[in-house]
Amino acid sequence: RVYMLHKSPSDWLLDRRLSGKHAIDVNTGHQRLGEFLLESSRSHTGTGTPGQRARLNPYASKYTILHLCRAGASASALLDKTLSCWEFLRQVCAAGDGGRVLAALGEAGKLSAYAHDAHRWLSR
Repeated sequence: RVYMLHKSPSDWLLDRRLSGKHAIDVNTGHQRLGEFLLESSRSHTGTGTPGQRARLNPYASKYTILHLCRAGASASALLDKTLSCWEFLRQVCAAGDGGRVLAALGEAGKLSAYAHDAHRWLSR
């Protein structure tokens, strides 16, 4: 786990006026993490019988949806694509992480119509 020992470096990195070319965009970071986790999980959610598939990475199971939700509108299409991957959702729920998906969708704010319906459907 990586964390800041003092708030000053994170304030500096988040303020483009102060950090210039070293500035970070938190939404872009979340989108990149979500894309990476989704790509890395494709081999685990491919075709074949469930017994032939490898198990989904625990971090991907817990946090892919969260990162895509926190990325904002720029990741909306990717979030919809992920929520339409039934094998991915099956493995997330089988791992006991379905509640994390609901929490992430619930805190996301504005969702696409598909993501809103997925949240409503999964919460039943």
